[in-house]
Amino acid sequence: MFSGRFGRDSSAFIINFIGESDIEPQRTDDADEFRAVEPDELLKESAEFPDRFVPSLAVELNKAVAAYRRHKTQSA
Repeated sequence: MFSGRFGRDSSAFIINFIGESDIEPQRTDDADEFRAVEPDELLKESAEFPDRFVPSLAVELNKAVAAYRRHKTQSA
């Protein structure tokens, strides 16, 4: 739980897909928002509007991107 929009406590279900796929992701009713965003764009947005994101987003996203890049390099 964290303080969300409009000063209410809310929970969020966030899924970040990092990688390449031939399958187009599909929106579900669980999400308030659905969009494709480059990691750098998401990091910039989270810095500009920190109240819209969980505090750990930048740390976790950077870890995930680094792990993906390592995996892609090792698989090549």
